[in-house]
Amino acid sequence: MAKKIISFVLVLSLSFIASTMATKQPYVVYLGGQHNENVDCQLVAESHHELQALVQGSNEAAKDNILYSYSRNINGFAATLDEDQALTLSNLPQVLFVFAHQTSYYFSKTQMMGMVKRI
Repeated sequence: MAKKIISFVLVLSLSFIASTMATKQPYVVYLGGQHNENVDCQLVAESHHELQALVQGSNEAAKDNILYSYSRNINGFAATLDEDQALTLSNLPQVLFVFAHQTSYYFSKTQMMGMVKRI
């Protein structure tokens, strides 16, 4: 009986961990504007970490969750967030928008139909 209870608790806790981990996904946070070539990329990345720390609670957690800092052509970053964190960031005045990152694959018609161009 005790073995069944321990197994049940283990399965329940593993499913809870999996469900909480599955809710996080990559988001892109766009802050607007564009940097010139004279800007220090390290300063831009630090400003992104500070903004992310507002929802993560610490700079260390923010650095772990930021996937990429866009510092050359646009001002923004990609980070692993849950929906509540993304909503919190989107409500900040310095954030223009936040959107979920989705990977897209593009194929030509010939690739989709399995055709190979022979030379």
